[in-house]
Amino acid sequence: MADKYWIATVLNSLEQSLSPVRNKVILKQGEIMPSTQALQKQIAQLPALDRIAPVEDILQGLDAPDAAVDALWASEAESRLAAYKSGQVKAIPLSEVLAKYKL
Repeated sequence: MADKYWIATVLNSLEQSLSPVRNKVILKQGEIMPSTQALQKQIAQLPALDRIAPVEDILQGLDAPDAAVDALWASEAESRLAAYKSGQVKAIPLSEVLAKYKL
C-alpha cells in the first residue's frame, strides 16, 4: 500500500511539473504521451518487481547533479564550519542528540 502511495506521489509531482497540456504532452505530430493517471494504472498492473524499474528511472532523473545546489551546500557547509570554529555555535555530543530523538 505504501508503495502505491509513494509511486502515486512521485507521478503526481511529475504531472504537475511536466504536463503543460492538461495531462497530455504532444511528442510528435499525432503522438500523445499518456496522462499520469494512465501511467499510474499501467504501473499498478505490473508485478511488484517490474514496478521497480520505472521508479528507479524517475529517481535517477530527480537525483541528477546540479552545480547550483552543490554550490549552495558548499557555501552552507563552509559557513557552519566557520561558525563552529569561531565559537558562535557549539557541538552537541552524539549521545545527547540520540537521547533527544530516542534513537
